[in-house]
Amino acid sequence: MAGAAPPGPADRAALRRWFDAAITAVEPGAAVRRQLHVSGDRVIAGAVPRAFAWDARVVLIAAGKAAVGMATAIAGIFGPRLTHGMVARPQGDAGALLMPATFGDATTLAVFVAGHPVPDRGSQQAATAALAAVRGLGSRDLVVVGLSGGASALLAAPRPPLTLADKQATTAALVACGADISAINCVRRHLSLIKGGGLARAATPAHVLTLAMSDVPGDVWATIASGPTVPDPSTWAQALAVIERFDLGDRLPPAVLTLLHRGVAGAEAETAKPGDCDLPTAHHVLIATNADAVQAAQSAARVDGHDAVIWKAPLTGEAATCASILVDDLLTRRRAGWRGVLVAGGETTVRLGDAPGHGGRNQEFALAAARALHAAGSAADGITVLAAGSDGVDGPTDAAGAIVDQATVPRASALALDVDDHLRRHDAYPLFAALGDLVRTGPTGTNVMDLVIAIVG
Repeated sequence: MAGAAPPGPADRAALRRWFDAAITAVEPGAAVRRQLHVSGDRVIAGAVPRAFAWDARVVLIAAGKAAVGMATAIAGIFGPRLTHGMVARPQGDAGALLMPATFGDATTLAVFVAGHPVPDRGSQQAATAALAAVRGLGSRDLVVVGLSGGASALLAAPRPPLTLADKQATTAALVACGADISAINCVRRHLSLIKGGGLARAATPAHVLTLAMSDVPGDVWATIASGPTVPDPSTWAQALAVIERFDLGDRLPPAVLTLLHRGVAGAEAETAKPGDCDLPTAHHVLIATNADAVQAAQSAARVDGHDAVIWKAPLTGEAATCASILVDDLLTRRRAGWRGVLVAGGETTVRLGDAPGHGGRNQEFALAAARALHAAGSAADGITVLAAGSDGVDGPTDAAGAIVDQATVPRASALALDVDDHLRRHDAYPLFAALGDLVRTGPTGTNVMDLVIAIVG
């Protein structure tokens, strides 16, 4: 099979078409406009209408990979009522198109370009601006917060005496060790002045309305963007337990470990907790989730005449392990005579070694899936798999993911590329680049975790 062809053009085109349909379904501007309306003195957000006084200020805070689209839509809805605010967006996204004129002549809206997944100086400046924008407000003022994936890194306000360098080292260690986003953000909340309800505390006594696009499994509010406007159910002890579970003690700055131990001992104040009297009146609305994207891909495949089903198990855990499990399921369905399209969603992890290669969790998933398909022999004929991130950025690469089938491994071998070696080194990107199997969309301006779409037969 050394001369085996790449995944068929029809399969590639179909997978990309369904993936694009999923991304369109979670476009942030449209998602905001579906969920947020203003009528007279009433804000109608989600299924529960809320009324706010219009003799007050309206402040906009938006952060994340979808911040530009969300901020533009929110500003368009509130119009001249919007007085000031800020936007934090990642480098390299479509935010360069964001101009002050978008928000009206009367609006002062600062736009910050910040680092992701590791925060940088722009992240600290953005967090400082966000906290300053909401301080000193009154009980008749309204803060509208738009959150999306990436906001945890884009808003960095180190808890004293920590420095930005301390936060950077801690974030890098947590990402590299393979911790899931829930564990990572548990630690982040306790090292921050803005996370874990910190932004809401600063906005007291104003009303706070938060619109969020969820990029976390289970759509847990405290984990989305590390919960800047919601109470934090976790504790100092749980944050320290994450460090101990992943054996990170000797990889973190001493100041971080000291702060965590002081918190466990009761020498540091906890993050905001449910029932705290210093939290403002708040309302929270999820405007888009991974489930929305998955269902959109399923619908698009059905429109094309396929029996499309959703894989009920969320994609969580090690990317390579998840890929093997999903391929086993595909093979079982194929042996039973099923032909159709399977759509799955979630977010996997990769535990990097001391010298990681170049790639991302979706490319690693795809490469592991390719190995499993090849090992299955003729039983895998006709199965093609796409794995890609909804944000269009998989790890530190310019690709969203990759497309594979049973021929991927022999095609790689024909180029003297060892799939097992690339998997060991977490180095999927150069292999897929050589094969021409990368999925490249560019930053999509949204983020609701990852999608896997597979054609069987």
